[in-house]
Amino acid sequence: NYILMMRQNIADINSRLMELYRLIFLIIIAIALFHSLMAIPLYYAFVRPVRELYHHSMAMSAGNLKSRSRIRRKDEIGKLAQAFNTMADTLSEKIMTLEDQRNQMKFELAIAGEVQKVIFPRMTDNETLSYSLFHHSFSGVSGDYYDIFPLPGSSFGCLLLDVSGHGVSAALMTMTAKEIFKRNA
Repeated sequence: NYILMMRQNIADINSRLMELYRLIFLIIIAIALFHSLMAIPLYYAFVRPVRELYHHSMAMSAGNLKSRSRIRRKDEIGKLAQAFNTMADTLSEKIMTLEDQRNQMKFELAIAGEVQKVIFPRMTDNETLSYSLFHHSFSGVSGDYYDIFPLPGSSFGCLLLDVSGHGVSAALMTMTAKEIFKRNA
């Protein structure tokens, strides 16, 4: 059996513990500084540009078609920003084209509605019939048509057409049916 005896002075142990605590404290500070110094470039290299792209994409989705990224880099994030800007340009162009086409269609539908109003017969009361008519199309033009016409003797015929659907195709079908009916009536 062996016995190992050591003698240490308490003041010496306290002194060494204090040195160890100081060393641990310095290591913690060094690690925190290292992380801080590394976090800043990483933030500017990755987090900030991705956040900027996120904000621009949200602005685009909210209707701001002029929102573009200002990131000019040659790495993958720069390529992503360039792709975002290209997508935004294409999307803006397509939306403007659709707006132009929609305005053109509204204009043409308004003209078609005016033409259709001219085609509807003007009915005036006579000694046999009194008229009361109201027509309002849902989309500028419609598949509705009416007419009253004299028949041999003192009879009258009534034509009511309602092609299902709305718009130009229904109006064209109605006008075709009207002409076929008039030819054969």
